[in-house]
Amino acid sequence: MERKHKLKSKTCAAWIVILLLSLYFANFFSNILKPQKQLFLDTDQINQNVVTAFVYGETPKTLEKESDNHYRAAISVDNRSYQIDVTTSGMQIESCTIDGTEQSLIPAARYTTSGFYANTYCVRLKGANPARAFVFGLFFIVFAFAFGMIFRETKQGKGGVSVFVYSEAGLNAVGKKPIIVSVVVALVSLVFYYGCDLNVISESIIMWQKGIDIYQLDACINEYKHMELYMWQYEGAMLAGYSLPSYLVYPLLTFFRPEAYHWVQAVTYKLINIFLINGTVLSVLSFLLEKKAVNDAQAKSIYYFSVFNPLTFWIALIFIQFDMLPIYCITLGILLLAQVKQHPFTGAFLLGYGLSCKVTGLMLLPSVCFLFVSLFVSFRNIRKGLLRYGAIFAATIILLFFVPRVTNSPIHLAFHAVPQANRIWYTVFPYVHDLLFVYVAIAGLVFVFLQCTMEWNVKSTLEEYLVKTLLMFAVITLVFSALTISTPSFYLTTLPAFVLFSAYSVNNYDRLLKSAFSILSVASFFLRPEGDITATMKFFGYQPFFTQLLSKFEEQGLAVQWNSLLFTLSIAAMLAYAKVFVSFMSKIRIGENAVEV
Repeated sequence: MERKHKLKSKTCAAWIVILLLSLYFANFFSNILKPQKQLFLDTDQINQNVVTAFVYGETPKTLEKESDNHYRAAISVDNRSYQIDVTTSGMQIESCTIDGTEQSLIPAARYTTSGFYANTYCVRLKGANPARAFVFGLFFIVFAFAFGMIFRETKQGKGGVSVFVYSEAGLNAVGKKPIIVSVVVALVSLVFYYGCDLNVISESIIMWQKGIDIYQLDACINEYKHMELYMWQYEGAMLAGYSLPSYLVYPLLTFFRPEAYHWVQAVTYKLINIFLINGTVLSVLSFLLEKKAVNDAQAKSIYYFSVFNPLTFWIALIFIQFDMLPIYCITLGILLLAQVKQHPFTGAFLLGYGLSCKVTGLMLLPSVCFLFVSLFVSFRNIRKGLLRYGAIFAATIILLFFVPRVTNSPIHLAFHAVPQANRIWYTVFPYVHDLLFVYVAIAGLVFVFLQCTMEWNVKSTLEEYLVKTLLMFAVITLVFSALTISTPSFYLTTLPAFVLFSAYSVNNYDRLLKSAFSILSVASFFLRPEGDITATMKFFGYQPFFTQLLSKFEEQGLAVQWNSLLFTLSIAAMLAYAKVFVSFMSKIRIGENAVEV
């Protein structure tokens, strides 16, 4: 009787969590598709007696000066007219009234040091938005159903919640102590000064949490101000994922100062990333243990060399990038294809969510489709499960990624012409004088995809198909990054491949050799000001060594040579690992517990 009561209590608690999560995600994505519009006032041109008003989807409007420090104009939003009155003091806006009612102003400069938004203020427009209410209801039903199905599969499965690290095999083999050690090391890494991206990324999340719709802001301001580097360039799924745990430190935002070192954010995102790293590593490790590819005695060594892989550790915990969320979701989503009969919804939703986090994830989509087709052709006994999995995956990525991108949403308007996206066209060589060019990055992507697929062993076991796909992701990532000026966050896609590398190494010395040189892939970042590994010197009032070194090279006119040398070193390392991973794909075998063709 008592056991039934406890089970009922746990079920009720789980459904409360499901409903709260559904409300959170429904509110989030409905706000992305059909947001309550915001008015952005900018005083960059106030010296010309002009204040500019922006509303996404509308033509920017100029507020003309009527008297000292007073500006007025009528603007039209969704065929409704608003009378705007603004009072300024210098470059600052002191008050704003709309149709005679004074409005609350949110100065963007309160939450970011970005010079582009130094004179930008946000005002929330009030008005009925029935379309948003409908979209909210639709998303709530979708997410409640999705989380409910995942809970149902988890409840019916043998391992329960351990499915979120594939199974309990990895946890049992590794134990709690190494995981605690990894968290402690992540906290100790606070002695390293974080990279250049954490400020703008964390400030974007704070702005969102404080009521500034960063997608509407980007859609209105960025093109107008000719911004090349956007503060936030991720999709809604990434923002929703990292914002959720960030609310744990929301009360501390009262004390947030954008010009100060972001200690709270550094701790928060280091902890989030180390848990996601653990989730990814334990998922792959559990999979290998269950399939008898490795044994319990090897587990701890594989775990330590994977979690503390120099490349991923530096990117996720020292430089602090955000791609660990999609990497975890994508990795587990792929591995759960081995349990497609038991967990079709869980695996498909995770994979779809992971690929929806970032537009560069689309480069992995052909590999995912190729995997689906290969599995469907080769394994008749799981075809029904694959069809369910494929349908759920397609629905997830369409709803969370493609719909916001193709509709007239703020994301579509903000990201339709991101200047950084042009980097894919940078590496070229002329084929016929100036009449025909070869785009090397595009050629590289096509080349590695075709090479991997044509060398695919169609007699492989299901388990081998899955791990080869994870290796394929790493190869595509490394080749693309080597041929473009890619941000280091994308390199985190290689983590599952490095776990496999460690698992199939002969001994710890072999693991060290195969992982140590990976750090060279980010030499062009940690030996330059953006991610200077010696930036800890700033805490003591000194300029970082490699930042000083670049300054000396600039004085001598050697900066281009130095930067080119570092980038060349990174390219060489990435291409070397890509080649090794391709070779590894043809050799890897998972046998004893494999599903038969």
